[in-house]
Amino acid sequence: MPPPVVQTELPAGALGWSRMISEPITSITYLILSVASIAFFGTVLVRSAEELERCTNVGQFAVGFLLLSVVTSLPEFTVAVFATAQDVVGITIGDILGSNVVNIAFVGAMVLVLARTIEVRTMLLDELAGVLYFSSLIPLILSIFAAVSRGFGVVLLSFFVVYSYFAMKRGRSIMEEDRGPSMPRRVKARILLMIVIGALGVIVSASFLVGSASTVAELFGLSKLVIGAKVVSIATSVPELVVTIVAVRRGLHDMALGNAIGSNLTNVSLILGLVLVLSPLGVSLQAYSIATAFLLIVTSSFWYFLSRGKLSRMAGLTLLMLYVAFLVVLN
Repeated sequence: MPPPVVQTELPAGALGWSRMISEPITSITYLILSVASIAFFGTVLVRSAEELERCTNVGQFAVGFLLLSVVTSLPEFTVAVFATAQDVVGITIGDILGSNVVNIAFVGAMVLVLARTIEVRTMLLDELAGVLYFSSLIPLILSIFAAVSRGFGVVLLSFFVVYSYFAMKRGRSIMEEDRGPSMPRRVKARILLMIVIGALGVIVSASFLVGSASTVAELFGLSKLVIGAKVVSIATSVPELVVTIVAVRRGLHDMALGNAIGSNLTNVSLILGLVLVLSPLGVSLQAYSIATAFLLIVTSSFWYFLSRGKLSRMAGLTLLMLYVAFLVVLN
C-alpha cells in the first residue's frame, strides 16, 4: 500500500493572504533601504563637494547654490529620469514640489533652529530674493496652463544655465581677492573619484526608490503625488539636510541657505525642465494645486522673516509647523 500523499502546497486562500502580507513588507523594505542608500551616498557626495569647494572662488552663497545645491539635487534629478522612463511622472512632480517645501519648511528651518539667529546682510537678502522669487514664480505660472510640453522644458533649462552664469559671475567679482589655495592633482583626483562613486550610488539607489515608491503607492491606494511629495521628497532631500547641518556647525550660514534655498530653483528649472523635455506627453501642474499652494505659503513666510533683517529660531519653528500642516493636509 503506497504511503499517503502529503499536501505541501498552501491552499489558495493561504497563498492569497501570504502575498497580501509579503508584497507590502518587501516593497516597504526596498523603500527603506533605498532611502538609507541615498542618505549614505548623498553624504559621500556632499563631503566631496565640500572639499572641492575650498579651492573655488565664486563666493560662499554662489558655491552653495551652484555647487552644493546642484550636487544635492542629484537624487531629484535621478528620480526624475527613472520616473519619466517608467511613465510615473506624478511621482517626480510630487517629489519636486514636495522637495521645495521640505527645503524651506524643514531644511531651511533647521538652519534657523540650529543657528538661533542669523543677521541678514543686504547682499544675502538680494541673493535669496532672486532665488525665492523665481522658484515660486515658475510653478505658479506653469500651474495656470492646462498642459506644458517640451518647449517649456527647454525654456526652464535655458533659464537655469543663464541664472547660474550670472550667479557665478557675481560671486567671482565679490571674491576676486580671496582666492583659495591650489590643490595637488592627487587630492583633486581623489575628490573627483569620490564624487563619481557617490553619484553612481545615488543613481542606483534612486532607481530602486522610484520602483518601490510606485509599488507602495498602489498597494496602499495612495496617489503618486502623495507618495512623491511625502516620502520620496524627504528621501531626496536628505543630502540637502546633511550639507546644511555641516555648514551651520561651521558657521557658514550663507552657504547653508544658498544650498537649501538654491536647491528649490534647481528643482523647478533644471529638474522640472528635464522632466518636461523627456516626457512624451504634456504635463499638467493643475492637479498639484495643493502642493503648489503650500510652496507659495512657505516661501512667502520665509520671505517675510527674511525682510525683517533677522532670521530667528522662532521663524524656524514656525516653518516646521507649516511643514507638519503640509503633511497633514496633503492626501
